[in-house]
Amino acid sequence: MRLILALLFLFATADFLSANPQNDENRPATVSEFLGINTYNIQFKPELFSPVFRHVRDYHAFDLDVGDDTSNPTTFPMARKHITWEDQSGKVGDFDGYFNWQEIYQSWIDHGFTTSASLMFVHMLPDEWTNLEEDAYNYGKAFASFFGPNGHNLIGSVELGNEPTPSWDEEDYARMFPHLVRGLRDGDPDLKIVTPAVTAGQTNPHILPLQMFEDYTDLFDVIKMHVYSMDGPYPTQHRTWPESRSTDYLQTIRETKRWRDRHAPGKPIWIGEFGYDAARTAAGRSPRTGWENVTELVQAQWLVRSVFEFMNLGVERGYVFWFNDEDRHGYHGASGIMRFNEPKKSFFALRQLQESLGDYHFNHVIMRDSYELHIYEFVHKDDPEKLAWIAWEPTGKTQPRDVNPVQLRTMFFPGVIERAEGMATEDGPAPRHEFQQSSEGLVQAEIGESPVYFFGRRE
Repeated sequence: MRLILALLFLFATADFLSANPQNDENRPATVSEFLGINTYNIQFKPELFSPVFRHVRDYHAFDLDVGDDTSNPTTFPMARKHITWEDQSGKVGDFDGYFNWQEIYQSWIDHGFTTSASLMFVHMLPDEWTNLEEDAYNYGKAFASFFGPNGHNLIGSVELGNEPTPSWDEEDYARMFPHLVRGLRDGDPDLKIVTPAVTAGQTNPHILPLQMFEDYTDLFDVIKMHVYSMDGPYPTQHRTWPESRSTDYLQTIRETKRWRDRHAPGKPIWIGEFGYDAARTAAGRSPRTGWENVTELVQAQWLVRSVFEFMNLGVERGYVFWFNDEDRHGYHGASGIMRFNEPKKSFFALRQLQESLGDYHFNHVIMRDSYELHIYEFVHKDDPEKLAWIAWEPTGKTQPRDVNPVQLRTMFFPGVIERAEGMATEDGPAPRHEFQQSSEGLVQAEIGESPVYFFGRRE
């Protein structure tokens, strides 16, 4: 029986394994190396999030550094523009003054983060610049010289804009960005340069077509995408589960990978934004705006399942959107994994990934049935015999009833399972998940939409 089941699993995964050979000299990113969070400088309290993430992505506004005139020289480490912000949570502290970027980013480093700065140009439109090309070069050089690895070593990468369009049109952006890149390279050639939000698939007004960078692949080091699992084309606000066939969530990544392999082989792909709104109001769709609110449990399920799907596709890093919200009802208004800096269920589910799976990387698909069951294998970076199998039902039944339906499933594990964990949704140790394993390796356990983690050793 054991041999028969083993052969069935081998045949089911043969095509995947042949298309995705493992390279020990260039292993995939571990879960710890993958996980990142989106934030906004002074609003971020790093000690709250350091148990979950190792990477942070900051929205760094260009106008903060140059003030009202784009030709102004920068005054790093200080920003030029005065900012007032009131902390609604009472946990971070109000702010009234000028940013000291060195203090902000150094505090993140002190808590174990690496930072990617997403330069924001949407607050100063092209016709408001004194000299578009010259000012872009000068700013890029000053920025990289100060923040880059050979300067104060405060950031590891910089993005050529977040979502520059439609505030900018593509023609003006195409005029500006090569000069910005030249300045960044001259300022610090070791600073990693990341594209703005792009895709090779169907785009929308906020996402640039990757094809416009086809002749400029030497100007960037990383391809960055923003992906949201929408049930229909832009401008819908109805989000759905990550594996749903009604969304192009994963397909756009596949198409971008194909473009990358043809035109920029070897360059990594990062997901700059992905997430789900989970407000305290009743789950469901607004009849007025179409905005979809999911429960906290569903937000947790869909975020962690997105991580596994992205890693299956070879994505190197993913930044969850958003870090903290104020429970606003609207698009992105409740996407935080914290609410008023108090953890939601997704915070604990993602922290579990860091604590239990942090040193594991994706290995291969064991089973991938669109309507029934997904089982993915991860292996420990230092010991390939240490396995983690992750199993879940790829459906959206939990939303909006907030109940995780389960079924008894049987699978074959090629070794001895030492423990199983359910998905964490509250503070404390990871919940123990009951399972039975026979001497032949057959495993039985209840599986639902919340992923279950099986840890063991290969025999």
